[in-house]
Amino acid sequence: MTTLFELRRQDLAQVAYDEIAGHAEKAAIQIRHDGSLLLAARPIDRCQGCGQTIPTGNVGHKTWLSDNGVEQGGWSHQHGCGAWNSPVEVTIPPIGDADDMSVRTWVWGGLDRLAEACAAEIARTDHMTEGRLRAELAAFLDRGDDSPTGDEIDPGIMRDGDSWEAWDYAVDGDVIIVTEADLRMRP
Repeated sequence: MTTLFELRRQDLAQVAYDEIAGHAEKAAIQIRHDGSLLLAARPIDRCQGCGQTIPTGNVGHKTWLSDNGVEQGGWSHQHGCGAWNSPVEVTIPPIGDADDMSVRTWVWGGLDRLAEACAAEIARTDHMTEGRLRAELAAFLDRGDDSPTGDEIDPGIMRDGDSWEAWDYAVDGDVIIVTEADLRMRP
């Protein structure tokens, strides 16, 4: 058994990356100077400001570290439209004494927490999309507008039979649809 500080950062990071394996391009990892583990991912591939597709791979952390793990500065996750699309981050406390198996268990525990945080971010984003669609459809109907802003291919407001509906893509690529009947029910 060796202490975490006795393990070279590169060795610890290698064990961690080996455990992430096929997900290495989706999650970023930092070993901080206090021995804590910082994991980050960007689960949403659309800018929250303009909707343009943004990369989810090779995510940089909100902060960057020196060679000895001390925070040195920050990365900008601001998109060209002005919106901030920061990654989801979780910090896992240091584990103290560790062998390779303990480090693997530690990393997988962190990845589980990161997956939970990403799922919560996706749910929050989809909920916001539904709220936006409700507001857009309600305003459209209040204006008495009869010009669709979308169709079966392009998201927006469209006619479906005798009623109007607003739709957009969910984070997972499925669709979120709000109908006139949905507006009559409580959200």
